[in-house]
Amino acid sequence: LVTGCGASLTHLDVSHCALLTDADCGAVAKHCPNLIRLDLSHCRQTGDQAAVNIAEKCHRLEYINMARSELLHKTSDVALLSIAEGCGKTLVELDLNGCEMVTDVGVSWVAHQAGATLEVFNLRGCNRLTNAGCRAIADHCHVIRVVDLRGARRVTDVGVRVLGAALGDTLETLDISSMHLVTDGVDRGFGFEGLLALAQDVTRLKCLHLDGCFQVSNRALNALAKGCSTLVELGLAGCPRLTANGVGALCHASRETLEKVNLGCCGDCVDDDLVSALARGSPNLKQLFLRDCERWGQVGARAIARHCKRLHRLDCTGCSSLDDEGVAAF
Repeated sequence: LVTGCGASLTHLDVSHCALLTDADCGAVAKHCPNLIRLDLSHCRQTGDQAAVNIAEKCHRLEYINMARSELLHKTSDVALLSIAEGCGKTLVELDLNGCEMVTDVGVSWVAHQAGATLEVFNLRGCNRLTNAGCRAIADHCHVIRVVDLRGARRVTDVGVRVLGAALGDTLETLDISSMHLVTDGVDRGFGFEGLLALAQDVTRLKCLHLDGCFQVSNRALNALAKGCSTLVELGLAGCPRLTANGVGALCHASRETLEKVNLGCCGDCVDDDLVSALARGSPNLKQLFLRDCERWGQVGARAIARHCKRLHRLDCTGCSSLDDEGVAAF
């Protein structure tokens, strides 16, 4: 295939090809120097050497996907160093989802070399990343729009602050879900940390995911409400300290744009008052996920039916307080 049409090939998707090896990627690199998009995601046998081979020959790549779900150790900083050196001047999107051996060193190198062009950086599941990696992204990636750090458990409020402070004018999507060290925000007297600081800077944010950040509560939600008025998507699943006041304020701030909210598995904090406040503040809502929230019922259902006229997807799985009358309201 690559020997026959390699010279003209610009887009190649070989994702989930279980038999593909590093040597095969070497052949791709040799015969396909004009590649712009390459998807190697979930190719279990490929690893660092595949990235080295590709980066040596394919200097026009804009999109590289090396996401993994098996043999997570096979992609490390070695791959990132090669990609940064070989493709840094053209790289627009890099997906490293599940590459758990990636550290601040590799991320910093990519940020240095590709910062002028990189717009989407997916580091989901890269749990060795720390605040130092966040600082490198903040210092060098000046046009970045999407940052996914879900599961980066070593990143703290400091990392969140530096990202917001540096990227507030460009950042549109931020996923910091399952970052358990992220708090409800800290006021140090001389300045804010964490979500309080983020809220002051991210004026263009459209998608914010805080799922599993169990410390998030009223203070952070109200601060975000003051700074984020263009949210389209909001993820707060698995956050057990939410309040009606905070959620209502945040939804109301983005009432013209908000289309999707996820409050699944938030426990007892999601009651009729909270659901009603959410509904009142989200007249343009299209998708609402309330899975396993057992304390809301008829009152919340009526509020959704009354205020969310554009809703086309509602997940009430496991909502044991919702009865026939509540469902009838829809």
